[in-house]
Amino acid sequence: MTHLTRRRALRLAALSTIAAAAAACGLGPSAAAPPPATPQAAGAPAPLPRPTTTTGAEAGAPPPPTIKALGQGPTVSITPNSDFYTVAITTRSNWLKAETWKLTVSGKVDHPLSLTLDDLKKLPIVEQMRTLECISNPVGGNLISNTMWKGVRLADVLQQAGVQSTAVEIKLTSADGYSTAIPLALADHPDSLLVFEMNGVPLPDDHGAPLRALFPGRYGMKQPKWIVTIEAIAQPYLGHWERQGWSNDAIVKVNSQVRTPDDGEVITAASYPVSGTVFSSDVGVARLEVSTDGGKTWQEAGLVRGPTPLAWSEWRYDWLTPPSGSAAVIARATDNDGNQQPVGTTRLLLPDAGLDGVWAAQRVAVTIKK
Repeated sequence: MTHLTRRRALRLAALSTIAAAAAACGLGPSAAAPPPATPQAAGAPAPLPRPTTTTGAEAGAPPPPTIKALGQGPTVSITPNSDFYTVAITTRSNWLKAETWKLTVSGKVDHPLSLTLDDLKKLPIVEQMRTLECISNPVGGNLISNTMWKGVRLADVLQQAGVQSTAVEIKLTSADGYSTAIPLALADHPDSLLVFEMNGVPLPDDHGAPLRALFPGRYGMKQPKWIVTIEAIAQPYLGHWERQGWSNDAIVKVNSQVRTPDDGEVITAASYPVSGTVFSSDVGVARLEVSTDGGKTWQEAGLVRGPTPLAWSEWRYDWLTPPSGSAAVIARATDNDGNQQPVGTTRLLLPDAGLDGVWAAQRVAVTIKK
């Protein structure tokens, strides 16, 4: 009989909750929750789509036929709007209309506001590249995307309202009933944004039109869409996912994805470009290392960094493959605070799963045939 320790019991509970949250972390507005992972499925995560580089004007167009090799620069990849992952607690059909929408700013403020989209656009405009990642993104998962955003600083809106000294948090409520809250210090951060454009076009409906929030270093659950109310509150508040046990801080853990090779791939070339993406909280990524012998030895990969730590970096390691046989390719990242992805011995999607994000190093099995 297997002894069910408290640690294992907590892990099983976490896996159950992650499966529930995965229903919201689909790749489309009506995506259904995936079935529970079987041992075979857990050992063979679905390969990530290889990203393409687009300009803002091209963001809505189909990807070009030539795929850019990751980690070869000069810039990191932008996710087209149509491929950007979506998160929602409900399937929406009654989208908000920008012409009639208004943002209410209330609570512990001196001057309650009711702002139209045109009112917001009169504030100083900020345009930044940002990566968003779902807190339930599994090891090697594709619930992570990178794009260009345009909007205004939340601090500028709060300054107009005059937040009172008794306020400790800012609560954001969405049209679909979703809510969350952030500390006042984070709301005042210059990288905390209210955005209305994505890849050079008005924010698409399923990505939060007409207004969504972006907060530095946090998972997607803290960055709500379809915002209708911002409220300064005097007491801490737990939002939709936080009340179910998910992290209230939701700070992104350093993590990486192997985009090439695919799990189970047969490699015949003498040299093979092992590549992928790496992301962390706003402390930034220090390095990405690759092992092609199951973790016995490590080599540092080349990095093409995003413009700031708030965007992912791409990495590449040119592997001189052995004559033949099986190999385990592992990628592990370290952030600038010294946090390093743990390396396990299995290829499960959710090893050591928790309600504050998954960060284990991804392991990919390949076969060399020459």
